[in-house]
Amino acid sequence: MSFLWQSAVRTRARRCRASRAVRVGWMLLLAASAGASRVHAEDWPMYQHDPARSGVTAETLALPLAEAWIYRPRYAPQPAWGDPKDKPVEGILELRRYHFDDAFQVAVADGAVFFGSSADNKVFCLDAASGSIRWTRITGGPIRLAPTFAEGRLYVGSDDGYAYCLDPKDGSIVWRFRAAPEDRRVLGHGRMISLWPLRSGVLVDGGVAYLAAGIFPGEGVFLYALDAKTGRELWRNDTCGEDPRSGISPQGYLLASKTTLYAPLGRVSPAAFDRQTGKFKRQTYFGKTIGGTYALLAGEHVYTGTEEVMAYHGESHDRFATYPGRKIIVAGDMAYLATDTELIALDRAKFPPASRKLQSLKSQLQALNETPAAKRTEAQKRQIETLGGQIKIAQQEAAATFRWRIPSTHYESLILAGGTLLAGGAGGVVAVEAATGRVVWTAKVEGTAKGLAVAGGRLFVSTDRGTIHCFGAGGGPSPAEVREPTDPELPPFSPVSPLLKRAAASILEQSGVRQGYCLVLGFETGQLARELARQSDLMVYCVSPDATKVAAAREMLDRAGVYGARVCVEQWPLDRVPYADYFANLIVSESAVLGGELPGAAEVFRMLKPEGGVAVLGQPALDPDARRAKVRPIEAGALRRWCDDARLEGAELSDKDGVWLKFVRGSIAGGGRWTHLYGNPGNTGCGDDRALRCPLGVLWFGQPGPAAMVNRHARAAGPLAVGGRLFVQGENVVMAYDAYNGRQLWEQKIPGALRENASHDGSNLAADATSFFVAVGDKCLRLEAATGRVLDSYAMPGCRRAVRRRRRHTPSADRPPRRRA
Repeated sequence: MSFLWQSAVRTRARRCRASRAVRVGWMLLLAASAGASRVHAEDWPMYQHDPARSGVTAETLALPLAEAWIYRPRYAPQPAWGDPKDKPVEGILELRRYHFDDAFQVAVADGAVFFGSSADNKVFCLDAASGSIRWTRITGGPIRLAPTFAEGRLYVGSDDGYAYCLDPKDGSIVWRFRAAPEDRRVLGHGRMISLWPLRSGVLVDGGVAYLAAGIFPGEGVFLYALDAKTGRELWRNDTCGEDPRSGISPQGYLLASKTTLYAPLGRVSPAAFDRQTGKFKRQTYFGKTIGGTYALLAGEHVYTGTEEVMAYHGESHDRFATYPGRKIIVAGDMAYLATDTELIALDRAKFPPASRKLQSLKSQLQALNETPAAKRTEAQKRQIETLGGQIKIAQQEAAATFRWRIPSTHYESLILAGGTLLAGGAGGVVAVEAATGRVVWTAKVEGTAKGLAVAGGRLFVSTDRGTIHCFGAGGGPSPAEVREPTDPELPPFSPVSPLLKRAAASILEQSGVRQGYCLVLGFETGQLARELARQSDLMVYCVSPDATKVAAAREMLDRAGVYGARVCVEQWPLDRVPYADYFANLIVSESAVLGGELPGAAEVFRMLKPEGGVAVLGQPALDPDARRAKVRPIEAGALRRWCDDARLEGAELSDKDGVWLKFVRGSIAGGGRWTHLYGNPGNTGCGDDRALRCPLGVLWFGQPGPAAMVNRHARAAGPLAVGGRLFVQGENVVMAYDAYNGRQLWEQKIPGALRENASHDGSNLAADATSFFVAVGDKCLRLEAATGRVLDSYAMPGCRRAVRRRRRHTPSADRPPRRRA
């Protein structure tokens, strides 16, 4: 018995141990599976996934997908630069090369979606599963490039000249670094931004944050490496723009290899800098069709281009291959192209030699074609014919390296997720099996799909309308719509709200200014700015030295749905506002309306636009609520003393509905005019301005942009400037802009309004203080300078009579010319 019992006990123990081992084994297997799932579920921590901007992730998608949610912004993206002409110039349709901010590109990490807005100056954090807004963070300017998520922090660059490190949980600021050499603001495309905006984003790799500030080499360009944890400066390159011939203007996402930092420059190939020191290494030029803000790295090769994609060795800068596409993905032994009409998969090893051969033949043919056909020798003609045949053979050899090709017009965005190629274009997205080219899924989106990201089994699509579409395996038949809460009809916040509403109406009526830029120099609540925006078309900037008031006003205006796009609030000392001279069409003060101090006259005069800028200070008659709120009344004497101390001639005092001071600024003493192509009717090339002094700097930049303008090589007639207006002729259109802040005043389409080769043939434009003259065909139009309205049309003398007159005075062989006695 004893033996049997002991045997049974041992058997039972072995079974228990085996059972426990099985349970532990299953637990380890499940844990391993869960761990593998977590590792496999990749984030999309930055634009195009990684520092090489490869657009490649190991994350897979369980197709087909269903749309889970759509985020609809208050305002669509506001790109920094406009599109070129929509018709060919010299047989070439030029594409937009500065296209880094056409959509709200996203970073996805830890179950959250992060993006910045160029429309309302904010960083957004959405829940990846539902699209609901977790938090927003306001910065001092438009945010044009996607944030970067690294080691539990979020990094973003703004047009305000600062780089921000944020806590991704709540958006609080961990550190902020001023990349601009000073706080100096100018109007750029209608927005008050730093003269040194961050148009490179913030790239974080290996614990180091890289960024660039500045777009005008003449004003200085700055490249930085910072400690990503603390924001401490590691190195700085501030000499990029010192050479007068410098073409360094970083715009677009930075790229990083192990040794080199690359900065896209827009129209040419990226500039290369040493990652350890920031020292400039090189910049190359591959021709006018190669360039753009689109660039990526694959091994030692840089891929960049707009009309076509050029690949070159990053260190030697030797050409590797030229790809006929708008977008490219490089993965393993394959490359995938998105062209205007096709998606193509090609062999990476076989295509480059065929490409180099083809490009060599094309270059030889182009050189021969530069000789006019009438002057070509017979040998040249035979050589051209031979090269034509060789090019056809080379094109066939290049096409033989294609693994597959399918028709497609989805060329605006391209990524690779696992074994699935995803391409975005106008109105939709297509998913293609990377190995075969078989289309496995399609979806529609609102607008053009400019950005794609895959993370956590979801596909995120960013469009040029600002919408962000989320597709996932668990989407329903009707996707959730996500909008930022907006309440434009917010109730009054205090007893002074009615007073501020009346003040806004009175200011607009007295000034007559309802468009342009308004500066509220000193505020208490921000409600005056809100009312000015509601009752007019003004873009309003508010300044206060009080951080608490600034934060409260931003929150209120953001809830009202006007922040960024219509009203901006910033903290600056009232006697040292870093805004550009002459920018404001209207200057007011909410502090003055509420009985506080009047703003400094020197700053008012400096920022007020000449030739019609208006400052209105004062307050309406106080109502009982305002008196109970202890609003101190303004005395007319205080306004008169302020005006006398500032020596503002022509200011007017009014007691209509309260007490008000109105000052309209006139022209600058000694300011000149530029009325003809070369300055004046005598074409001396000399202006009569005696006020301008060096050194000079950027005051504003922006419109009209390239779309309406004549190609620069055609030497069109130059702009004219009279009476504070800048008159510009495009192609079949004339336009007027405010010479002091760049705001468009009017536009008039006139067929035939065009003069090329003006350097030889002269201009067709002239202007004075009241009129703008445009010669079109056989007549001259007189337009009202202030509105662009056509006032008169002057016919030219009859052509036949002019011809007869010329013949009568033309000497002939049998009749000598008559001479005066």
